[in-house]
Amino acid sequence: MCLVTQLLGGDLHALWKSGNGKPFPLNLAKRVLLHVLRGLSHAHASGVVHTDLKHDNIFFDTGMSDEEIEKWMKSDPPRVHPPEKSQDGIVQAAVSQPLPLPSRDEALKRTFVVADFGNARPVIDPKIEEITSVSLRPPEVFLGGSWNEKADIWTYGCLIYEIAIGKLLFRYKPNPTHKLDEVESMLHQMLCFTGEDFEPEQLMTYRRASTYIDTTCNLRKRPVLFDYPFELSVRNSKVLEKEEDVVSTAAIMQKCLKLDPAQRLSAEELLMDPWFAGID
Repeated sequence: MCLVTQLLGGDLHALWKSGNGKPFPLNLAKRVLLHVLRGLSHAHASGVVHTDLKHDNIFFDTGMSDEEIEKWMKSDPPRVHPPEKSQDGIVQAAVSQPLPLPSRDEALKRTFVVADFGNARPVIDPKIEEITSVSLRPPEVFLGGSWNEKADIWTYGCLIYEIAIGKLLFRYKPNPTHKLDEVESMLHQMLCFTGEDFEPEQLMTYRRASTYIDTTCNLRKRPVLFDYPFELSVRNSKVLEKEEDVVSTAAIMQKCLKLDPAQRLSAEELLMDPWFAGID
């Protein structure tokens, strides 16, 4: 079988690194996130959960004509490995060179796509397994519950912060102050940032809930809970200059980052959010 796919120009992580790790301009961040959300909406409507959204799995088109691509390939030909033996005889592998990365202004004209569906799962077959990079992983996965397309929405909410602000929202590491391991620390951060509590009905379906949470729906080690809402986190990053941008960015994050998956908006609903006004 031979799969022929669209030629893409690179991934979002490479584009971010090309800017020396500086946050994307907000209009570019919104364009990326809108295009990703359209992809998610289509996947979810088709009964597919991606389960592995991250910078490395968001790509953009080349913005180049066939003639320009051919000219580039001639000027920077594939790197060829020395001949080597294989079961089929002598072979010689070639590695195509990357296409030039766009500037951030040029990136505003690119189309961004969700890629790498290698870990995708059908919505109708909820699994109890670990999915998603740990810093983007939703609470139901940490607690051993089944998950559905709303797991992607939690991850997407985290990515809003990462792409617009340029930093991780949740940090998967121990909290020595409160003697919390990595998972306990993640749950602690979730409680502090969302300002929500886990509901008993929700926890009853999570097979690892009793490991971390007691019968009163509090973390077993009872760490101090501090009030650090998304709006404060966005504002303290000092990335967004306008207060209206701070408030609206935090607001759309809040719609995604609900402890109860049922309370998270769908991808289709999020497409109507005013945060995307004027973005194409």
